[in-house]
Amino acid sequence: MSWGTELWDQFENVCTHTQKGIDFCEKFSHFLKERCSIENEYAAKLKKLVKSYSPKKKEDDGFSTSRGFDAVVKELHDLAGQHESIAETLQNNVCKDLLELVHNMKQEKKKLLQDASKQESILQSQLSQLDKAKKAYEKAFREAERAQEAFKRGDQDTNLSRAEVDKLKQALTFRQQISDDSKREYASEVEKTRCTQTEHFQTTMPQIFNQFQELDERRIKKFQECIKNSADYEKTTLPIVTKCIEGMADAANLVDSQKDSRAVIDKYKSGFSPVLDVVFEDLSNPVKNSNTVSGKLTLSTKTKKRAGLRGIFGGGQKNEEPKEDFSHLPPSQQKKQLLAKIESIRGRIAKETSQRDGMVKMLDVYQSNPKLGDVALLTKQLEENGQILDSLRQELNKYETYLSEADNRLQESGHTPNASPLLGQQKHPDRHSNISQGNNEASDSKQPSRLSTDEQPPPPVQTENDFSDDEFTDAGTCTALYSYEGEGSLSMSVGQQFTIVDRDQGDGWTQVRASDGAIGFVPTSYVKISD
Repeated sequence: MSWGTELWDQFENVCTHTQKGIDFCEKFSHFLKERCSIENEYAAKLKKLVKSYSPKKKEDDGFSTSRGFDAVVKELHDLAGQHESIAETLQNNVCKDLLELVHNMKQEKKKLLQDASKQESILQSQLSQLDKAKKAYEKAFREAERAQEAFKRGDQDTNLSRAEVDKLKQALTFRQQISDDSKREYASEVEKTRCTQTEHFQTTMPQIFNQFQELDERRIKKFQECIKNSADYEKTTLPIVTKCIEGMADAANLVDSQKDSRAVIDKYKSGFSPVLDVVFEDLSNPVKNSNTVSGKLTLSTKTKKRAGLRGIFGGGQKNEEPKEDFSHLPPSQQKKQLLAKIESIRGRIAKETSQRDGMVKMLDVYQSNPKLGDVALLTKQLEENGQILDSLRQELNKYETYLSEADNRLQESGHTPNASPLLGQQKHPDRHSNISQGNNEASDSKQPSRLSTDEQPPPPVQTENDFSDDEFTDAGTCTALYSYEGEGSLSMSVGQQFTIVDRDQGDGWTQVRASDGAIGFVPTSYVKISD
């Protein structure tokens, strides 16, 4: 199968087909360029999406849903990188090869067209020479015929002299000679034309046609190779793409509803005990004593009491500034933050200790060979490191003390049934502000600072004739650990003995009866209960 033999008379169509092949390659290269642009644009948008939804360093809330989502975002970033890799490979390899092929094809086509044009010119020149020789032969032949007829007429005409007849014969001989020469010249040109045509149609042009065929086949093979390479390049990214997709699927395994439920508890648990009961207040039979509020119970008193109970759950502490010992947080959260702070300090101590060990070894080497380093400079660095370690150890001791005090307060408050953890934490002098200005001096040395009026719920209101003294059932005794004076509650001094009338119901107050018969409420954490 050869274009030179099969398409010997279709030169124009072959040229047109070759040009269409070149145009097709250019079209395919434009297609790849646009595809690379789309891949890069898609990758850029994916990375922008990843950047928009990537969590900040301090945004980890500890939930499995967040970790799963973060894993999906990271895998999507890797997936975007694979799209960029595909675009880069296609651009640098396939598109480059295609453009080089198109350039070479244009150059080779131009050369083949020039060769074909040259061969066509040679053939046309030979045909032109043949046509001239033929015309000259035809002219000479007709003139020889006319000279032959003139001689015949003169030879038969008796009126002509012998000299005139000889003259006609000489003209005939001349014309015949010219005709024979023209005939030989024409025959020579015919032979040359035959040779030229044979070489043109059987040798030269078939070679040119075959070169066009080779050029077109090379174009087709290159196109095939480009398609295959494009697919192969994408195929090489499939393992990574598949791994990214599998990573997204694995991210679902990170999500655990039970763990998140526990995380919610760990994150938001306050450590407070719930209010288990509400004291019944009989407004129709108020009880009067010297240590209870006299008069009628107003709506504002009820509102204040309810607000105080809601304050147990942290509603009144939203605007409180953070404190060093995290006492602004609920008990459980305070302990959690203290443990995290202690762990962080221990990590820093371990790091500084490791650096110090390295510097000590270097110091020994420098002292053995001072040329290796400056001993004084290293000694100064060791001193600075020691100061840092001392500071960190002091800080660690401080926070361990905070943690120990927090644990002790929780244990002490746990001795009383239904004791409020909030009140149980108020035995540390640095935790909260006082609510009574009259006992400031005593609080510095003997009793803890008390809750502010916004932090501690007010005592339940004791109304007149609510219950008679005989109706109260003793629930044990208690001893005052600290002095206390407060509006709407029973005052007490250190060591004073009371009889428990009603145990703490979860609001942080215990109803007691003094030795003089006065009945009122005192803070549960300010007394030691004896069964």
